[in-house]
Amino acid sequence: MNFIKKSKKQIGIYVLVYLIVLVICGIFQFFINCHAQYSTCLFKTDNLNTIVTTTSYVLTPLIAIIGFQSWREAENYKNAHKTIDVMLDSTRNLQKKWHLSREYGDHSLFQDYYIKDISMIEIDQEAIESFFPKVFQNSYAIFEELNELKHLAIKLSIYQKDNLETLNNAIFDAEDEIYTTSKEIWNFYSTLVNKAFNSALPPTLSDAEMNHLCQKLDRYCNQLMGNKGNDEKINYSKKIDDYIFSISTKIENIGKDL
Repeated sequence: MNFIKKSKKQIGIYVLVYLIVLVICGIFQFFINCHAQYSTCLFKTDNLNTIVTTTSYVLTPLIAIIGFQSWREAENYKNAHKTIDVMLDSTRNLQKKWHLSREYGDHSLFQDYYIKDISMIEIDQEAIESFFPKVFQNSYAIFEELNELKHLAIKLSIYQKDNLETLNNAIFDAEDEIYTTSKEIWNFYSTLVNKAFNSALPPTLSDAEMNHLCQKLDRYCNQLMGNKGNDEKINYSKKIDDYIFSISTKIENIGKDL
């Protein structure tokens, strides 16, 4: 553990400084008080007692300070590892909720839109209002877990101040993607509502953009219903796993460096 190495190094430095001071004082005493004669000062009880007393004065608070520092760093080490374990659990929960947000079985409004020709789509307002609360709820659950992970990252910074920049960047990357997805869900919803009311306003999203989001927001569209609206097949499940892998790897590396 790093705090043990630090404590040993600090003890060595303090003792070395004390010995240097002791040697310097001894040299002055030898030449000034003893007149450079060994027989004058050698093995005098008073001198020995002075050295022992001075040493005790120096080492006693030193040992207390180093002992406290070692205890504090040991507590930080233990708390940091506990926080890291909780962060890894939170990361797994985030991954699970993110994947579940794309699971709608073999029927959803995303699939209805994706499978039909644009001119044949009949949008039912009641179906929209019954389907999208679940979509928004799933999005909220992801944000809730992400906020918990961010809170834990702040807590970890109390115990471990180094090597957190790369972790924070990985969390921010995932947050940007989740935030973008939440806006896309709202735009998809708004476009469907406009179609349901035959609004004269131009749709928020084009048909190509809607098909693209059907794949992104519903795993069934993405993996089982062909490639429609994308120039290339995108595996959105893998993209989620890549974000999670980046975060968890950074957390595990911090744990190894403690």
